[in-house]
Amino acid sequence: ISSSNITLLGGTSLGGGVLTLPGGGGNYAQFPNGIISTYSNSITIETWLTDNAGQTWSRAWSFGGSTAGPNNAFSHANYIDLIPKAGGAGGFWTELNHGGTNKDAIFPTPLPTGVEQYAVVVYDAPNQTARLYLNGAPVASATGIIFHPSDLGFTYNNFLGLDQYNDSIFNGSFDEMRIWDGAVSQRYLSASAVAGPGVIIN
Repeated sequence: ISSSNITLLGGTSLGGGVLTLPGGGGNYAQFPNGIISTYSNSITIETWLTDNAGQTWSRAWSFGGSTAGPNNAFSHANYIDLIPKAGGAGGFWTELNHGGTNKDAIFPTPLPTGVEQYAVVVYDAPNQTARLYLNGAPVASATGIIFHPSDLGFTYNNFLGLDQYNDSIFNGSFDEMRIWDGAVSQRYLSASAVAGPGVIIN
């Protein structure tokens, strides 16, 4: 990720290749409108991130919400997101929701705070399965997902640090984020975990 393809809002900062979000009102980053509208099959979203606060329900990233215009008509039934610490079971998970049909891949342990983690969400369309990986290893999955990312429509509320609800804004940093048009392999994820955020393996 870079300042050329995201909009930095509030007190965010970008320096040394790391995007830092200090938490609190208005401190988030926004991706271009419709960023996942062309992903009509499988998708992989990789993130090297550090959660500094461990806030419940605070999303690291969220794509979705309104299809009517930026930062309005937030939808609670049209998004994909990544949650370092969820409520209830309190774990690390990803949500995929379209039209009120919600599918969650849940790992029961929240991400540790203050330590960079390699978190990956893979949606495998042919198998209708979402898999959640942590530091190159599979930790959770959800099945029976019949919609694709493009089914969310031309979304406007595509964020780092903010979500489609009124939850706490993420306090942490992002070293790298990649979105792939396809479901990457376990071999790739294992290699990327070793290589780190500064190396792209083709």
